[in-house]
Amino acid sequence: TLWSAMGKDLQATVEDLDPRGYADVRMVIARARGAPSGALELEADLQGIQLQVKSFPYAIDDLRGVLRVREDRVSIDSVTARHGEGRLQFEGSLGIGSQVGDLQMDLRAQGVALDGDLMDAVAVPAPEAAATRRALHPEGAVDLAIGLRRQA
Repeated sequence: TLWSAMGKDLQATVEDLDPRGYADVRMVIARARGAPSGALELEADLQGIQLQVKSFPYAIDDLRGVLRVREDRVSIDSVTARHGEGRLQFEGSLGIGSQVGDLQMDLRAQGVALDGDLMDAVAVPAPEAAATRRALHPEGAVDLAIGLRRQA
């Protein structure tokens, strides 16, 4: 099956993202004759995927764009999405397998509501930031440009 061909590292990443929806997928598995495993290359053209990352539980809808998996890296090329009225755009890569934890991501957001959904998500990785936001009681929506960098 496609699931078993992905290998444990990519399976763990997919489980963390919990995606739902449709994508056009092209997959190549290269393996030398007699070798127990090989290299996987996958390209997914997202067609309105929904997901919610376990480590940042903020529902993201209508993901569109291209993901490429090569060896220990997932590349994200101009992927757009939304949360409510907010619009999101992602560009970058994240490590999997031996590079898990490596993150090079640029996020641009327009019209993201400063609401309970966002604060509940922020509270998972950064409870002190969520507590500060609740104490200040900001309202409305924001435009953001965030660069996330973390090495494995």
